[in-house]
Amino acid sequence: MASSPHIIEVNEQNFVAEVVEASAEVPVVLDFWATWCGPCKTLGPVLEQLTEQYGGAFKLAKIDVDQNQQIAGYFRVQSIPTVMAFYQRQPVDAFTGALPRQEVERWIQGVFEAVGLPATPAAPEEAPADPAEAEVWFRQKLGENAEDHGARLGLARILLGRGQTEDAEALLNAIPGSAPEYSAALATLALKDLVVEVAEAGGDAAVRERAAAHPEDVDAAYFAALADGTAGHYVAALEVLLRQIQTGAAEVRERAKKSAQVLFAAAGRGDEGVERLRRKLAALLY
Repeated sequence: MASSPHIIEVNEQNFVAEVVEASAEVPVVLDFWATWCGPCKTLGPVLEQLTEQYGGAFKLAKIDVDQNQQIAGYFRVQSIPTVMAFYQRQPVDAFTGALPRQEVERWIQGVFEAVGLPATPAAPEEAPADPAEAEVWFRQKLGENAEDHGARLGLARILLGRGQTEDAEALLNAIPGSAPEYSAALATLALKDLVVEVAEAGGDAAVRERAAAHPEDVDAAYFAALADGTAGHYVAALEVLLRQIQTGAAEVRERAKKSAQVLFAAAGRGDEGVERLRRKLAALLY
């Protein structure tokens, strides 16, 4: 279980305080689970991640049915995982089974709407812009919570951009398929080939120096863009690659398109700058 003030283990001794009384302040989501339950191992991390995403707007109460049979019996829990929501000491809604993350989030939003509370997740903390400071920040986050896969992904991207591919791969391969960062982790693993391209061109510092000294050099601009992209500066990298797709010779266009597709996949969805360039690429190609 993730270490968090918003996630608690509930038993027969603390149930009244941690669920009944606590629900007078914020909604409490009860997760009935067991160590032998496979679907529980899928749903549990999703609930924990969403609890952190909402930053204390609700509490997650984890109830091991094997250790707390009286509570499970009181609520007539017949199969697990079973999830229930309480607010103002009253049940609000429930579901059974390991739903996909999107459906679980939709259910949580429905709970908030049903009780008349705003259903807005807390704004996520942002890592420092400086890579060295960001590395320290991500390592601190992982030290506080080993299940913070967002921090694991961010740290892997920094190490990958620095050419530490083995360490980056180890971090990315540790992100489980149930984590929302899993798709981005797979895409980031694909950046390894771009890192190799930059290394074969002389390394990060050399390609940047060459691009700065010779702005008309298409190859230098391309490799400098890859250096930016593998360091996580997706917008800067993609702007260069899209210019080459738009104006370059056939070989230049094909190379830039292939690398741009890798960077778009690694960047994921949501960033306005990346989405703008994604639309621009679609317009160029189609």
